[in-house]
Amino acid sequence: HIPLVMGSWNKKMAELAGQYCDELQVAESWDKKYLDLLYDALRNGAKQSERQTLPYFSIGGITCVSDNKQKAYEKVKQTLAVYIPYLQTIMTYNGLDTENDAYQAICNHSKNGRFKETEALITDEMVEALSLSGEHGEVREKLDQLIADVNIRGILFSPPYGPSDDIEDNLKQISDKIVNKIKKKLR
Repeated sequence: HIPLVMGSWNKKMAELAGQYCDELQVAESWDKKYLDLLYDALRNGAKQSERQTLPYFSIGGITCVSDNKQKAYEKVKQTLAVYIPYLQTIMTYNGLDTENDAYQAICNHSKNGRFKETEALITDEMVEALSLSGEHGEVREKLDQLIADVNIRGILFSPPYGPSDDIEDNLKQISDKIVNKIKKKLR
């Protein structure tokens, strides 16, 4: 059996994943209410197809943990500068205005490869809505709460992982200070 995994943050796609897939992977959303909405759609899809088992539900996305929250946020802004025009749905769901001139300028700069200009316009609120970032303790706390409240099978950590230019150091930080502390809590 080759598992079919669908990646989406769309309610209709989550329902289709419930009908036809083995797993739904939701990226760039760390909001419990939104994850609950997608999990319910996944369950509804599974009921429609009369599946015997519910597909797995995994979350993930841009992650940056550090001993210094501001350094983590600055690093995430570099990554978001490339992807932010394509994350409008998640931003809107999280109450961020994507119809204003500031967001349009962000998209314009990003789509034209002017990433430094884009970084300068990305707000901390955008970082919080679109990534799992901050100090180790607060990231662990957020994951602990999500694991307790949402039926999560797995968590995908995506770059930049941390503010260090040494990827191995960033991954070690996530392994030691996040994963080793939460892995027993995953269902």
